[in-house]
Amino acid sequence: RHRKSSSTIRRILETYSVENWIVRPRTVTVILDVTYFRGFGVLVAYDPYAKETKGYESVLYYSVLTSTEKTVDYDIATDTMESIGYRIQAVVIDGRRGVREMLLAKGIPVQHCQFHQLQTITQCLTKRPKLPQNQELRAIACTLTKTTKPAFEARLDEWYGIHGTWLKERYTDPLTGRTRYRHDRTRRAYFSLRRNLDYLFTCRDETYAKQGIRIPNTTNPLDGQFGVWKKRINKHPGASKQRIITMLRSFFSGGTD
Repeated sequence: RHRKSSSTIRRILETYSVENWIVRPRTVTVILDVTYFRGFGVLVAYDPYAKETKGYESVLYYSVLTSTEKTVDYDIATDTMESIGYRIQAVVIDGRRGVREMLLAKGIPVQHCQFHQLQTITQCLTKRPKLPQNQELRAIACTLTKTTKPAFEARLDEWYGIHGTWLKERYTDPLTGRTRYRHDRTRRAYFSLRRNLDYLFTCRDETYAKQGIRIPNTTNPLDGQFGVWKKRINKHPGASKQRIITMLRSFFSGGTD
């Protein structure tokens, strides 16, 4: 269609230079997440509300990771953004506890992604649990996006009041002789909700709402962008790591495929 050979296209891509970002320091709510490509990851800081203001960039920061994500990567990301001039008023993450503790230590409010929390529940209980106790617990978890923290906590308390003894049941492993919890997966689901409870409803905290701080309840705005960018990159099979990074930088700065 373009009357160019594939080698010519590769040569053009290799010489392509991405324009420098125009940084517009401001107060932002940030989604922090990592996605992985062929042998490396990319940590992205994303402003989910940037598109509401013409000229504002959505991608505020990115870094290429040569190994799996670590808390220090998120620490560097927030420090770098603040040094540029961004004032971070809240962060949405997918649930890494070390990252959450690091952000809280800096005084940054944290929203635990409700979608990822539901994924954890599904991994533990499946989408169609057979035990009545698991069915009830999953039903409670599925109200996350429609309820408030006090109401959600009250339902968890009620569930535990009925099934707490059942949840503590143990048995002796015949192979090791050690005692184990009989309903381990249910315990993981229940205590995951308990551990994350204080951070699942930050998006609905009236204190932040009165300050005009908007916080999404999931990382989906960025996850959706990850899907778009990967679809574009998949049009270039066999692209080198450097070429993929160049294309990503183009997307981050507002380019297309």
